[in-house]
Amino acid sequence: MSLYTFDSKLTGPVQVFRSAVTSSQDATGRSVAAGSTATEKTATGQSHGSEAEHTAGTETAAAGGASDWMKALDPRGPETRLGESLLELIRQVSGRTLSGIVVLSDGASNAGLEPTAAHAAALAARVRLIAVGVGGLEEPANVQVANIQAPTDVQVGDAFDLSAFIQGQGVGRKTVQVELWQKQADDTEPVRVEARDVTLVEDGVPVQVTFHLHPSLPGETDYTVRVTAPGLQELSLSDNERTRTVNLVDRKTKVLLIAGGPMREYRFVRNLLYRHSAIELDVWLQTVDAGTAVSQDADRLLLKFPETREDLFQYDVLIAFDPDWSRLTPEARQVLAEWVFSQSGGLILVAGDIYTPHLAGSKDEMKPIGELYPVILTPFLLEYQLAKESQQAWPIRLTQAGREADFLQIADDPYQSRAAWKEFSGVYRCYPTSGAKAGATVYARHSDPRAQTEFGPPILMATQFYGSGQVLYIGTSEMWRLRRLDEAFHDRLWTKMVRKVGQARLQRGTNRGLLLLERSEYWLGQTVSVRAQLLDPQFRPLEAPAVAVEVYTPAGKPLVPELRLLPDKNRPGQFVGSFRAALPGTYRLEIPIPQSNDVLAKKIEVLMPNRETDQARQNAQLLRNLVRDTGGAYLTLDEAAQAIP
Repeated sequence: MSLYTFDSKLTGPVQVFRSAVTSSQDATGRSVAAGSTATEKTATGQSHGSEAEHTAGTETAAAGGASDWMKALDPRGPETRLGESLLELIRQVSGRTLSGIVVLSDGASNAGLEPTAAHAAALAARVRLIAVGVGGLEEPANVQVANIQAPTDVQVGDAFDLSAFIQGQGVGRKTVQVELWQKQADDTEPVRVEARDVTLVEDGVPVQVTFHLHPSLPGETDYTVRVTAPGLQELSLSDNERTRTVNLVDRKTKVLLIAGGPMREYRFVRNLLYRHSAIELDVWLQTVDAGTAVSQDADRLLLKFPETREDLFQYDVLIAFDPDWSRLTPEARQVLAEWVFSQSGGLILVAGDIYTPHLAGSKDEMKPIGELYPVILTPFLLEYQLAKESQQAWPIRLTQAGREADFLQIADDPYQSRAAWKEFSGVYRCYPTSGAKAGATVYARHSDPRAQTEFGPPILMATQFYGSGQVLYIGTSEMWRLRRLDEAFHDRLWTKMVRKVGQARLQRGTNRGLLLLERSEYWLGQTVSVRAQLLDPQFRPLEAPAVAVEVYTPAGKPLVPELRLLPDKNRPGQFVGSFRAALPGTYRLEIPIPQSNDVLAKKIEVLMPNRETDQARQNAQLLRNLVRDTGGAYLTLDEAAQAIP
């Protein structure tokens, strides 16, 4: 009798036993002649007969020591390929001397070929299969941190939320403790930030636990969420915690404020941003020229639009209050669109009644600007004229996306924020729209029934991604009316909107490059595709035969061989490559930008698959189907002890 094991692959024989049986009845009641062999499968493996043909491995007359068995049967792979391994074994050992194959398994088959392929091969080769079911038939108890949601980059001084999703299986309505720990670069040990008792509601249904954080120190911080279930014997403790790294950036956000005139909303926002310690503000008020320029609350007062790439690309966010876009040269309009698309620029567009109608009715000369808007502006102003004559404010109707959006949480508590929006009387006017563009997200609409068209109520707030940048549209210049409810609501709204559209620039770290990854988490063994978009010192697409990426494994060692990105022939300035995530843990990727001291850097988390614990209950039906019509049987462990010689 020969013993094989399998998890991710078939291994063996790991033990070969000489049969001392002269004659007996096998599990199906048929006689087994002296010298023939039975076959066996452990919880992590299987064995087969025809020992004369397979003498590799260690031959023993006895089972050997307990430590030897534990070593031999210890599963090492992250998955179970039951069907594929059994099919391979049948092809290797089927013959006249084979008595049968005994499979000891919990019925897990979560990778490779389906067990039906092995069943068909057994029927064709006339191989008896005997399945011995191991493991409980009830769902084992387990509690896990299923996921963590948190921003990758946060400005120091800005509050942010970290949400953990706690999931239980086979535990019912049990109360567990959820802890949040943090570890900064200078910490030798993690520090506990907060702990809460949370009651799970239903098996398999995750419970969201949100922590409100106010970081004050720059640098990378590891946040670990840990769940413990007192008195519970769990299936596995390996999934009871997860870690997410947040980069706390101590860099001022550079904002350019443009306004077609000194409207009230512009003045409030200018004063707010000028006073903000983490924002550097430049202003171009288009009604001011060199002869009439007066002091403004700004770090720098511009008299024209920054038309060169070098001048514009230094900004993270641009806010435009109903500007006269014709004051920009055609080249400057193209550079603005390029800044959003390829430089991850954040753009906030506020509609008004002076220049927005001209943009809506313009032709090809304003196309680069019109494409930036996430809504279709209506060139006909009958509805808008009615709204201008409105004698009352109309409430803002948040959509489902608006109610869930973090940047519209204007109070510290989500419930208070929702109540504040309901209490807010609203705005008098909203620029008419003819719907949202494909891919746009609508957050709010105006509720004036007179302005409703076949496209629905006018869109008051919407966003869209334009290339790597984000554009936020606001259909009214009256958000200052929130101040009547609470000045902090208006201030918080604008601060969050600036952070939202500037998030992509914050992640870049430099205006000469962008490191692009498909996601931040990968499963062990997956391929990580890497794409870099790089510019030369003149902000033109970089030309180079290859770009080196410094990849550091979870062990802190450089990846060997070195990852080199090759040029994408279809996209100037872009370089592509890939590597395999061979170790679980945190990988760090760094790209030194040629002719610069800047470095692009990102981290990814490589996770062990949960295939072995996602379905931990014995799949008895799969085992019964596996042996059907082969002449074998499905047995419990107690039955197998009596039936298998």
